[in-house]
Amino acid sequence: MLLKHSFSDFLKQPEVYRKQFLQAYFNTGFDGYSYMGQKDSSNQYDTDLLHSFVLSEFSETEKFPSEFRGFFNAEWTNLISKIESIELNLIQKLNVDGLLEFYGNSVGHMLSCNYYPVVEKTVSTDALRLSKHIDVSLFTVFVFGIDEGFVFQKEHQKSEALFASDDVLIFPGYLLEYLTNGKYKALEHQVDFSGMPKERFSFAFFSIPKPDINIEFQGLNFSSETYFNDYLSLF
Repeated sequence: MLLKHSFSDFLKQPEVYRKQFLQAYFNTGFDGYSYMGQKDSSNQYDTDLLHSFVLSEFSETEKFPSEFRGFFNAEWTNLISKIESIELNLIQKLNVDGLLEFYGNSVGHMLSCNYYPVVEKTVSTDALRLSKHIDVSLFTVFVFGIDEGFVFQKEHQKSEALFASDDVLIFPGYLLEYLTNGKYKALEHQVDFSGMPKERFSFAFFSIPKPDINIEFQGLNFSSETYFNDYLSLF
């Protein structure tokens, strides 16, 4: 609730204030604010029906809006510790050679705070609140669960919608596919309109390469910026 209140307080601020924190201000990873209809965000399409703010360990906490300071001080460290425990448990089960060392040396975390305002479904929205995509992450973790509207692609392009749940949801992103040469596929997903139009919040944690580092993994040699560019070129 602290995170939801923090993000809500930020969104209540005047537009001129919110736009002080666009991604260009941070110029680090994907950090910063993206608004509905924005054409130059690396975090969402201009047709996506949401506002988002990416927080991460890669920027100084003081650079983020004051509305998030209480969350950083009270909960960030504990949440990242819990998420790392979940991810490390999964890495051990996957048994990919070198992945544990890569995670320990090269991975950090970011959080995408997402707010979907009440918008009526029209022909122009193509019945989606968030376009079909895969994530930039090694893993994506919804540690607070999910609201209704989350739809993912199964084999043979069959889609399945998940019910709202307070359970932790974790799935692979493009980085795991990238490192394993496609052995583990990134989960393609989207957010649909579901039931009566209502506002929707989601908070997704991403494990991604730390910015400005060089990475060697099973014969691969690349920089984190090269990886980010390869990911963005998919869209």
